[in-house]
Formats: sequence, structure tokens, C-alpha cells
Amino acid sequence: MKLSFFSLLVIVQLVSAPGFSQTAVNIISLEHGSKLIKIPVSEVPVTERRVLDKYSAGALFDQSSNVWSSNKLTFPMEFVVELAEEYNIQKLVFDNKCEFYPGIETKNVRVEVSSESQDSGFELAGEFELEKEKLNEFTIAPKKARWIKLVILSNHGKSNRIQLAEFSAIGTPTNKISRTVDIGGVWHSNWQDMTINQNGNSFDGSYVYTSGKRKFKGKVLNGNISRNSIDFTWDEKSVKGTAKLYLNQEGNQISGIWRNSENKKDFNLWTMTRNVQESKPIEYSGL
Repeated sequence: MKLSFFSLLVIVQLVSAPGFSQTAVNIISLEHGSKLIKIPVSEVPVTERRVLDKYSAGALFDQSSNVWSSNKLTFPMEFVVELAEEYNIQKLVFDNKCEFYPGIETKNVRVEVSSESQDSGFELAGEFELEKEKLNEFTIAPKKARWIKLVILSNHGKSNRIQLAEFSAIGTPTNKISRTVDIGGVWHSNWQDMTINQNGNSFDGSYVYTSGKRKFKGKVLNGNISRNSIDFTWDEKSVKGTAKLYLNQEGNQISGIWRNSENKKDFNLWTMTRNVQESKPIEYSGL
């Protein structure tokens, strides 16, 4: 079984500047607003509304019991993930507790980080050999990163498949946000349009989406903003749930996970974007 969400919340306060203290968390998780930029061919493809399915690339970053699997061994296999903002990374965690097929676990990996772009400026964070059926944790020299590249180089011997249950990067933001982020307006999401009405750190809203021949109307309730964390409940009458998302530093994407309150197995990615002209970047006060 994969590491639970709560066990990944490292209960250590790390101070990045005088008066600025943040708890180190798994900042590469999709729940934390990360974005998949590049992924290898996986056993289950990623689609617009089904990103976190078992064996998909998204399952590597969803903090659930689902595992990522590639049924072809074409090394190297490369993932590039964009973080919601720049972070100081202090620890890398690889959950290698996979399905019981001898040799299917990931063995050798390389991790690189960049604050320049998704295509350039990468520097080595570390090369690691993973033990199978184990949670592999590595403390590294602190590295600033907005993009993280995970390169999988080998498995433990199975001839036609490789798996890795979860990859986590533990860190803290490099900058302090100087004012309440602005998320009011219309957002275009993978569940179609949502209108958000913001009042300080609170908000509500509404959305409409179609699925097949059915049309759904939803309400956004109890919205709360803390730093760039966006929490709310959603209500579609026949089904209700919660969502935790994060605004990126450019102010043009909110992304995270929605969950069905009545079915723990029903959850997936909720990503919202807005036009560049409407984007309102996060205002930082520096270190």
C-alpha cells in the first residue's frame, strides 16, 4: 500500500527567512497544484477528466493507493512536473511498494531540478538506487526548483513492465505572499466553466458542465483562501464533495483534487485556467 497523504506531511517547521515559517509538505503532488508537463507512455493514458486512474502517469503523484505502470521497457523514462511556484526542496521520497510481480519495481533513478524553464536550466539533485518493496527516503542538499525532472533508468529485472507507487518531493516555498490572491472571475476548467465570486479570503460560485447527454449544475460553497491554497465544497444536488486546489504564481491556473464525500474511491484532478489578459500573478514580498 502506498504512503498515506497525512504521513507525507512532514511535521517539521523550516524557516526560509526571518518571520517566514512554513511546514514542509509534498509539493510535487497534483493535489498541491503541480502540472504534468512530460510523461512516458504508460499502461493507462491520461485524458482530460481522468488523470489519476490506476496505472496512469498521474497515479505517481496522487498520494493514493494507485500505482504508475509502464508495460514497455524503453529506458530512460522521463517525467517533467511544473510546481505551482518555486520551492526549496530538502527531501525526496520513492514509494516502491508495488504489485507483487517479481522484479517489477523501479531500481535506478535520477532527479533534476530547474528554476529557469521546463526545458532548460536543470541541475542534478541526485541519483538513487531504490530498494524494492520499500519506502525509499533521501535527504538532499536544499535545491530551489520550479520544475522537477524524474528519469527512470532501470527496474529490478522484470522483462516487460515497470512500476513505481509514488514520487514525493518535500519542501517549502521560497517566497512569502504579500497579499490575498485574486481568484475572482470566470475560469475555464476540465469540467467546463466556473464563476468565482470572491470577498477577501472567502468565495462562492457556480459551474455547469455536460457529460455525454447529461447537463450538471454545481454550486461552490464555503470557499476559503489561505496563502495560495483554495478550499471549497461543491454541490450538484445528487452528489456533493470537497476540493483542495492551489493557484500558481502566474495567476493563470488553479489545480488540485476534487473528492466525492460519499465515495472515497471517486476523486480526480480539477484544473482551471484563465486567459493571460485576465491573469493576476501572485504578489510576493521576497525572501
